[in-house]
Amino acid sequence: MYAIEVKFIHPSNARQINMVHEVIKDDQKLRLAHHHSNGFIKPINLVFCSSPTKESRGGIKAVIDHIKEYIIEGITTDRNNKIYHHPKEVATIFIESFIDEDAIKKTVCPIANIPGAHWAMDAINIINSNKS
Repeated sequence: MYAIEVKFIHPSNARQINMVHEVIKDDQKLRLAHHHSNGFIKPINLVFCSSPTKESRGGIKAVIDHIKEYIIEGITTDRNNKIYHHPKEVATIFIESFIDEDAIKKTVCPIANIPGAHWAMDAINIINSNKS
């Protein structure tokens, strides 16, 4: 019933712009799974982030911020100004939890884009209720 993609952003890849493209590509694969199953498959893209936002070099938007913006706004552009729209059929959920420089655990409420995937609200509510 579900197709799930999982992406893990950690301190080693939190500055790699290809992580933005990986999230977008996963969303598109999931959209196709939904489409080719005539809407039967419920697609979920889980993006786990265990790194604080790391500023990009050269004044470019930080990768983590870029991913969050894409999920929240439902649209983004790449360096060549190509536009990517978040597929409405896909529930993309960004879950952020890390330990900062002061050894304080930070868990942020998940960010989600689920306009056509209302069935995913149960998952968001479970994640929120289990935060520690």
